[in-house]
Amino acid sequence: MNINHNENGSGYAQAFHAITTVATALSRSFRRGASLLLVLASSLLLIAAPVSGAVYIVNAGGDGGDPVPGDGVCDNGFGGCSLRAAIDEVNASGIGGDFISIQVPQVTLFFGELVITAPVTIVGGGPDVCTVRRNTAGGIVPEFRIFHIVSGGVSISGVTIRDGLDNLVGGIFNEALPSTTITSCVITDCSTALQGAFNVSDTTITSNTSSGARLTGESSLTNCIISENTSNGVYWIEPGDEVTFRVTGCTFSSNGRRP
Repeated sequence: MNINHNENGSGYAQAFHAITTVATALSRSFRRGASLLLVLASSLLLIAAPVSGAVYIVNAGGDGGDPVPGDGVCDNGFGGCSLRAAIDEVNASGIGGDFISIQVPQVTLFFGELVITAPVTIVGGGPDVCTVRRNTAGGIVPEFRIFHIVSGGVSISGVTIRDGLDNLVGGIFNEALPSTTITSCVITDCSTALQGAFNVSDTTITSNTSSGARLTGESSLTNCIISENTSNGVYWIEPGDEVTFRVTGCTFSSNGRRP
């Protein structure tokens, strides 16, 4: 499902971000009630507020891609909208301003990393009620990371990202500038959780089998918990580079070597 409007979407973006922030905070106390709040409120916004790009509602938890990317319709080939199919549409459009709202409790990936090549905002109902993960069940399980970002202007909020496995980074690999924005997420049980330039807030990075974050660009951590990562909590992957790195209100604990 997608909803297209042709007017400026900045007001929608601000309102949607505000609702996501409130719902995520409430989810810590009310769990699925907050997810329902997000779904209802975002549905009202889809009706009332114009957007500059498309809005894709992820209603299928499988991993089917879009057989006809670029037609403006998110379709996983079975009548539903998967996260991969929504990203296929965003990439094919390439114009930016698109929104993806994940309204299923879990997205399980079977077919490799999700590559993002155009600006997009991806929103889940909160990390307690929305997970994006690599399949780890049964047989020979391919190893791959969860997100691979090659475009600036990407924002991800309100999801748990888990089980990504790659020699370089298992959670989110960002090759783009400006920094990717991560808000109100949990990244866990990956190899390294993050690599690249990121502005991360209200996020927990924990129990990853390598490092919490390898930073290579202008980055910030605000009100985050970085804990129990096997190797480093956070470090610069190229210490010789001049990087502006801001840390505000974060907790570092029980990481293997560095904070």
